[in-house]
Amino acid sequence: MRHGVPAARRECGLSRGRAGLVVLAALSVAPPLPAWAAAAGGPHPAMWLVWIPAFAALGLGLHALGARAAKAVVAAAQPLASGEPEIAGYDRRVHFTGEREPLVVVAVAALGGAVMGVGAGSATGWGWVLGLAGVAAAVALDLLWWQRVAVSGESVWVQRGLRGEVQQVAIENVREVEVTEATAPLPSPRQGRSAQIASLRLHLRDGTQLDLPATDAASGLDAVEEAANRIRARQVHLGSRDALGRAEADATRNAAQAAAASDPRSLQAQEREALRRLRQKALAADVPKAVKLTPPPD
Repeated sequence: MRHGVPAARRECGLSRGRAGLVVLAALSVAPPLPAWAAAAGGPHPAMWLVWIPAFAALGLGLHALGARAAKAVVAAAQPLASGEPEIAGYDRRVHFTGEREPLVVVAVAALGGAVMGVGAGSATGWGWVLGLAGVAAAVALDLLWWQRVAVSGESVWVQRGLRGEVQQVAIENVREVEVTEATAPLPSPRQGRSAQIASLRLHLRDGTQLDLPATDAASGLDAVEEAANRIRARQVHLGSRDALGRAEADATRNAAQAAAASDPRSLQAQEREALRRLRQKALAADVPKAVKLTPPPD
């Protein structure tokens, strides 16, 4: 973490770089194929084994670039931590997380790229139009299902879906933060059935717990741990601040008591109070009533 830039944003930059490489690699294969297909009267069936995967990778790369750009715009226009700077955070890595929604996004993007390949192979424009529409649909689904977590100086912020409500949890209400790792519920495109997911679990002071969104452990665990460490650091800071406040209050009270005890006016008041109590006891003493004597008769 450098200069308060969330780890999730740095991961976006890395993902954009990888997506750009995927796009360049796919384009290096794709452009010669339509010319060859037009000269030969259509692609050989065996060429589809190379052509379709290349365009599917192109669709994934275009989706990655488009989704990252769209998320950057949304994050700038609608920051998750409202009114506070984000010091850490992460979001769900769509291309690597073995969950249902990310897999749907990946499938739609790859299908869009494949349709572009069919259009290029048949030398028709409809394939490109439908394929680009599929990639745009993948970007829209990615935004619609976007899950992200942000940590600010006072709170933890969570949003599940672009239209979902932003949930704010004060760090002072967090008793313990835990980094959890588990096997992904579904195979991921990157690691298959051995895919792992990582997330944060907040144990609150009221006895409840809150499971935050998960992301791919292989590529996003560092960001999850960074967010957990930031929360723990803020807990230590807030605890020290509360302890200092209590110590200052105790010191002020003790000083006031000492000043009152050393004040001569206070000593005189205590003496007067003691004399008053002695008088009350003397007046309330249990003594027999005086017997009124009557003079003898003459």
